[in-house]
Amino acid sequence: MYTALGCNLDLNILFMTFFYRFLFTLKKVMNRRSIPYVYLESSISNVEVIMDKKLDTRRFAEKEKLRLYKWPIKAEDIRNKYDVGIIVSFGSLIPQDIIEEFPLGILNVHASLLPRWRGAAPIIHAIMNGDTETGISILKIDPHKFDTGKIIRQYAVCIKPHETAKELTHRLAVVGANILMECVRNLQRSIEYAVPQSEDNVTYAKKVFPAHAKINWKTKTAEEIYNQYRALAHLYPLTTHWFDFLIKIPNIKIDEITEMNPTNKANIQKLQLKEEIIPGLVEYSSRRSIIRIQCKDGKWIYTDSIILVKSRVLIANSFLINYIKNIKLLIKAVYL
Repeated sequence: MYTALGCNLDLNILFMTFFYRFLFTLKKVMNRRSIPYVYLESSISNVEVIMDKKLDTRRFAEKEKLRLYKWPIKAEDIRNKYDVGIIVSFGSLIPQDIIEEFPLGILNVHASLLPRWRGAAPIIHAIMNGDTETGISILKIDPHKFDTGKIIRQYAVCIKPHETAKELTHRLAVVGANILMECVRNLQRSIEYAVPQSEDNVTYAKKVFPAHAKINWKTKTAEEIYNQYRALAHLYPLTTHWFDFLIKIPNIKIDEITEMNPTNKANIQKLQLKEEIIPGLVEYSSRRSIIRIQCKDGKWIYTDSIILVKSRVLIANSFLINYIKNIKLLIKAVYL
């Protein structure tokens, strides 16, 4: 158990995660157990785990001979056993009586620069909203609240222009593990200098559902739809309706060629349309073998394949042959 301030801490840790991608963090904690006292104000003598039933995390815990708890736990289950708790992507509120069983409290590794994006899906919401920067926050847990505790440490990370949520999650897992270990290295000092969060500019990252993947061509720019794809594609392909068909678009890019195909332009003139921009307008490019769709701002996104729900994957050319050529030209859908 831990000793007085200024002395070496010999920590017993209860690690809590429901998300296998943050297994890296747990591995980092385990590796720290072998570091000599001379390098640290704190060392780790024991780690035990609360986790879900995912195979990767369970295998690791069993290999390391870690005691496993099933959530929810009772305060008496952990009484006088642990100095500090560590939470990574846990997703459950922690009751006051559980927090009180940890003399040094419970630390949370959160994937945003709080108070921006408090909640369950900070990485997804950061990308979906076009943020160019995010990061890691290490904070103390408040009872019965998500992501409101005092900040122990923060580290900013840029979001790359084409980075997906899956890719960013992996990067932040590595960064988060390293920052967490810096806090554990000087745990009492880190906790002593924790600062309250600002309540200005708070944003919330609510849990996402399949409905978030629906594309609204009338209200979203090409960049916004591309960000929606980057944020959600690893969970839910973006969806839209084309006539009576529900369509999934498994890959999306912004088209740098903004001019409309001359044949399409002529077809629109025949219909005497006044709008220069037609959100949802579809073009097929035989030269590039892609389907282009116009967005609110007049720019285009494109894909080389689509999925007809309850049917099959079609590459762009097959979609043209099997569907586009068999449906008459409409005002909001002009096809070659």
